[in-house]
Amino acid sequence: MVDKCTICLVGPKSAGKSSLLQTLVDCVELAGHGFSNDYGISLRDIDEAEYSDGQAVSRILGGSSGNYRDYRSDFFHVQVQTDSTIEFYFRLTVDVAGATRGASQRISKLLRVVDSAGEYAVVENYGGGRIDNPTESVNKLNDALMEAEATIIVIPLVDMEKATFVGPLTNLIAQLVKSSDQKPSRIVVAFTQYEKLFVRAGRDAFAAACQPKVAEEVIRRALGQGQWAQDLRRFAQRPNKQVYLTVTSSYGFARGLGIPNIDPHYPAEMPSEQLIGKPDDIAAYWRPFLTADPFITAAIDHPGELTFTFEDLFPEEHGELEEEQEVYEPEPRPDAALVNLSRPPSKNGWLKDKLNWFNRNRPE
Repeated sequence: MVDKCTICLVGPKSAGKSSLLQTLVDCVELAGHGFSNDYGISLRDIDEAEYSDGQAVSRILGGSSGNYRDYRSDFFHVQVQTDSTIEFYFRLTVDVAGATRGASQRISKLLRVVDSAGEYAVVENYGGGRIDNPTESVNKLNDALMEAEATIIVIPLVDMEKATFVGPLTNLIAQLVKSSDQKPSRIVVAFTQYEKLFVRAGRDAFAAACQPKVAEEVIRRALGQGQWAQDLRRFAQRPNKQVYLTVTSSYGFARGLGIPNIDPHYPAEMPSEQLIGKPDDIAAYWRPFLTADPFITAAIDHPGELTFTFEDLFPEEHGELEEEQEVYEPEPRPDAALVNLSRPPSKNGWLKDKLNWFNRNRPE
């Protein structure tokens, strides 16, 4: 029986939920995620029938439905803002040895990812008239949230003390974590627009963004802006619950150049942003940054190199707990699974390999 996992995407409007989902498969195919090669991660989109049946369908030319392929390709042409509750399905394959350091054992998980309009979950309506969201779509999202093993909360890296969505976001988090005996088992906070923090770093931008200490400090700063994350901290202390936090960028960084992949001179009637290069040439430069990590972590309950827990970020607050924590066991047990594993020691070569991958075959 293949394991199945429902993952819900929530967050304020224009936070980048749809962009994360649109670039998910590309991030895995281009190795832009934050997991070592030991995991042997692969991901492909499937249709609802294959998800329901559970049996892998052999194909030569991609998926059968084409729904995700169309959704995926829209990322290069038009900014998508979801106005309903939609579902996509994926087959994730991971090598357990990447987490247990034991004999190779590839497992598959079928993912059901539910996306919706931001205003369905995080309602921002200050000073405006009443907005009646479609009842069917809102109910569908609510049902998915009640069933989901994991929830991804997508938050843009903006000044949280000034953002109008913080109040509704705090209320949403409170509702998600109010009962410890209900789902979700894990929450992943995905901070988006990470590349914008490095626009003045020139060709050093990508290298700087890959530094774990830099990512940690960015997340700590976001958490320190107001009280919106307090319920998340409490949730993470409950038995069999976990909160992960990571940084992402759908636009990513220009391959071989190292700069944030934003063209500031993109011609448009209104101020806009666009990936570097003409539409037909974008793929030569585009490398999404960690947009797959929230989904992989949500599915396997294990973090990549730039995904952290509250214990990682604030070890001084968990000193007593760390003394009682079971030491990471390098030898796999017969019942080893990709859940509730302590973070293995970081491989020294991960960053070097990622930089080498990013910079090879520089575009002419």
